[in-house]
Amino acid sequence: MKKNKIIEIEEHNYKPAPIIIAVEYIKDYVIKVVFKDGVIKIANLKAFFIPPENKLLEKYSTIEMFKTFHLSDDNIITWGDNEVDINPDRIYNGEFE
Repeated sequence: MKKNKIIEIEEHNYKPAPIIIAVEYIKDYVIKVVFKDGVIKIANLKAFFIPPENKLLEKYSTIEMFKTFHLSDDNIITWGDNEVDINPDRIYNGEFE
């Protein structure tokens, strides 16, 4: 009879995704992002939008359209009807500082 093997995940290897609770426009392509754990990041997303990382971002590459971001029900910064979003980990880990 074959025994079932139980795989344990070590706690230190698991890190939950950071949760955004607030986002505020500062200027140009710069936003202030507040995370549930109290971390606050100032993110300059210009390099994400200019030039756009992908074709979908072109629509939001002007300042006027960039400023239309909002926080989705999933606590993700998004543009349009969840057409474009940015991974919270990228901001939390300082990729846009």
